[in-house]
Amino acid sequence: HHENEIAQSEACNGVPFARYWMHNGYITVDKVKMSKSLGNFFTVRDIRKVYSGDFIRFFLLSGHYRSPIDFSDELMHASKQGYDRIATAIETLEFLTKNGTDEPMQGEAEKIASLDKFRDRFIEVMDDDLNTADAISVIFEMVSEINVAVKGGASKSYAAEALKRIDELTEV
Repeated sequence: HHENEIAQSEACNGVPFARYWMHNGYITVDKVKMSKSLGNFFTVRDIRKVYSGDFIRFFLLSGHYRSPIDFSDELMHASKQGYDRIATAIETLEFLTKNGTDEPMQGEAEKIASLDKFRDRFIEVMDDDLNTADAISVIFEMVSEINVAVKGGASKSYAAEALKRIDELTEV
């Protein structure tokens, strides 16, 4: 049916309709398909009263786009903990870029270079059918490594380099 949609839309509008087609999974609420008739329907505007837009995007990206997304308070809470873990690491690095030591830490160059493996793995999983769930797992692994490196403080230069690398991935 996509060919018909393309033909009709392009004939009507005179411009290409779409370059990519993606089928996504249903949104469920406590494992039941969301629908107005079941009374378990709500809008993003409703959710935004409780959660930030960035967090909602994070929650949705935590699963594969073709899989059903189950919405529940329990899952939102668990996802919020993960989101906060990443946000806290970024805040810590931002703090250390201003307040860290001027002296490089021992093995700093190697620790910075070791963060590049996360970028490579992130790209690899995203190239695998837009696997955002695994991409987020890679970010969690990176955050763990950064947290170990900055435990007890870090140099401004390490914090700046680590922040640059984590920002590159989280901004995707």
